[in-house]
Amino acid sequence: MIGLGLLLALQQAGTDSLCATPALCRLVAQAALVNVAPGRLATYTARVELEASVISVKDEVINGPTAVQQVATDVQWERNGPFTQRAVGARNRFSAVPLSSMRLLLIGWIVPLTYGDRIPVFGKQSGGDVSVAAPPNVDPELIYAVHPLASDRERFYRFLSADTLDVAFPDGVTRPVIRVRVMPARIPADRRLLLDGDIDLDPVTLQTTAIRARLLATGEPYRMQGVFGTLHIPPSYFIELVNTPDSSGTWLPATQRFEWLGKPQGIEGASPALRITSHFRDRVATSLEPGAPTNFDDRPLFELRSASRDSLRKFTGWSAPLGEETVRFRTSDFFGLDPHRRVLIGPSRFVFFRTTYGEDLVRFNRVEGIYTGIPVTYIPGDRLPNTFLHANAGYAWWSGDVRYDAAAGWDNGTTRLELLGGRFLSVTNKFRTQFDSYALGALLARDNWDYVDRYRVSARLIRRLGTRRGSKFQVEAGWTEDEPLSRVLDTDPWVGYLRPNRGIYSGSYFRTQVTFDVNPDISAQFVRQGWGFQLVYDGGFGDLNYSRVQGRAVGRKDFSRAYIVGVIQAGTTLGDSIPPQQLFEVGGAVGLPGYEYKQYAGNKGVLGRVRLTLPIPLFTLGGALNKALSVPASQPSISFGYQGAWTSITNPGAQAAVTALGYLFDTGTGQTVVDSSTGLPLPASVASGGWKSSVDVRVGFFGGALAVGVAKPFLKGRGIEVFLSIGGQF
Repeated sequence: MIGLGLLLALQQAGTDSLCATPALCRLVAQAALVNVAPGRLATYTARVELEASVISVKDEVINGPTAVQQVATDVQWERNGPFTQRAVGARNRFSAVPLSSMRLLLIGWIVPLTYGDRIPVFGKQSGGDVSVAAPPNVDPELIYAVHPLASDRERFYRFLSADTLDVAFPDGVTRPVIRVRVMPARIPADRRLLLDGDIDLDPVTLQTTAIRARLLATGEPYRMQGVFGTLHIPPSYFIELVNTPDSSGTWLPATQRFEWLGKPQGIEGASPALRITSHFRDRVATSLEPGAPTNFDDRPLFELRSASRDSLRKFTGWSAPLGEETVRFRTSDFFGLDPHRRVLIGPSRFVFFRTTYGEDLVRFNRVEGIYTGIPVTYIPGDRLPNTFLHANAGYAWWSGDVRYDAAAGWDNGTTRLELLGGRFLSVTNKFRTQFDSYALGALLARDNWDYVDRYRVSARLIRRLGTRRGSKFQVEAGWTEDEPLSRVLDTDPWVGYLRPNRGIYSGSYFRTQVTFDVNPDISAQFVRQGWGFQLVYDGGFGDLNYSRVQGRAVGRKDFSRAYIVGVIQAGTTLGDSIPPQQLFEVGGAVGLPGYEYKQYAGNKGVLGRVRLTLPIPLFTLGGALNKALSVPASQPSISFGYQGAWTSITNPGAQAAVTALGYLFDTGTGQTVVDSSTGLPLPASVASGGWKSSVDVRVGFFGGALAVGVAKPFLKGRGIEVFLSIGGQF
């Protein structure tokens, strides 16, 4: 083992152009000699499960996979031959309109070894049996990153420090490592791929056990033949290569991860990402025969092959559920290598067009028409770390309303304190899904929302629970005033007549809201299984007096092909004069297909839904358009749903609130519906009078983002209803 004395010597004074200390240079030189080649390793084979995922951000801070594509490959590495990959299985699942990643997966995305002068970060294809080959003029300097332990390392790198620590490895063993911090010494003018991060060494052998780094591309961008013109390596592109030893002591790949991070979303700094992970299993290695040549090719070509599409779909030998490898990680894992990804530190700056809670850049609805907003955030950065100032102004072009809000706050990534105020557009729908949006309610739809004009000045505390799932505890309190809004858009060219906006009670009041949210990423919007819960208290005191308690439980279970999602929501609103905007309403697009829009309402309510979705084995893998582009995988599916609801009106105040919602509206004629016997208008909503339920069957595309279905309510006199659904379910 490398002695403790050597590590202590790394702290001694003295520097040179390559290392922070001479002792560190000696350590690096010894490690470079060891890692020049993989000992006497001749070949290895393995089964690799590779997972490509699109990571999206919801509500500024919650991120998770909205598209997952998994490929099982059999790989073989030869010391002086190509690195071959043969896809034997493939499956995918989407909760949004996807872009097929099959073309991406044909690049390789596996680093065969971490020995030698260069690391093949991108797999240069040699043709082989690949249906779509890479351009023949691929620049090798774009594909092979300069290894920090390369023989020419002094041209590119500087080594800053070395520390010992214990690390848990994928094989379940915790081992000591020497972690060496390395960064580019300069940015060369020619085209190179360089690493900025950490390299872990085995203290006994000095073999590379892991590389975790930011990938930096220098020089002129590579011009790729026949695509968009220029291929850029994103500035926030990271790799993590983790090895474990085989029986001979040679460190071979165990898990690998490639990740692109997009621009931070909102003040919290959560980032959308493209994540590609690989898990190696069933590794079998062979050694060189005595007297065999020991030369080693550290720049192998990649041969990529694939079984037939029918065989890929029928593969059943998966070792992990779809999406499991993706959700083991988080985008913030690499923030230590790029600290300014934390939004609220760094240089002071203005950020434009980044919305926060309750804001939209563009909206289209029946009470405003078209609305546009201009949000601006000022971040003092290192002058006043973790603080921000935010302002937004917007205009509703058809109604003429001006909306505005401002906030000042402090956020250290775990706790957020904020003062905010303004004039907001809010909705009265209570049984909502986790990440629904009313921004484009009247676009290609009948605007299945009802709105309230809300002024408020309040203080808010958010305490985040954990770092991965978006769980939080939130308290907000302050002055609020509600005012009614009227419909300014009577018809929509796509759907015809639009309903009047439902009635509310006007008034000002002191409002307190407490929210406890656990695992809000469990939903139909993310490809992730498990359980999520939410509990909300909302109380008002003043012109409007009420207390509302509401809960939600969501569960998702994924099977090899199908998945099932269930959700139950329940709540009660207490008070002698309950505001209509605090009622529970269900029916139609609001959770109960087959019934009229918000047909049932009350101050107590329950809504339960469950849906089983099975893929239809057609068009699931996309198709190639050219050498780099492919059509999206439409991922058609058929789903079977059951939903049921109950509402109750428990006192005269609640009945008055339901009456104040307005009258039943006929979207076919644009007229109020009247009772044929009395001639009086019928109420917009009534109590359910028991449990009301329906079943439906849908054929969906793009992960359910678009679906056509039929629903049958269990209600006398009601037949089958055909409907079009835009957006994910639940």
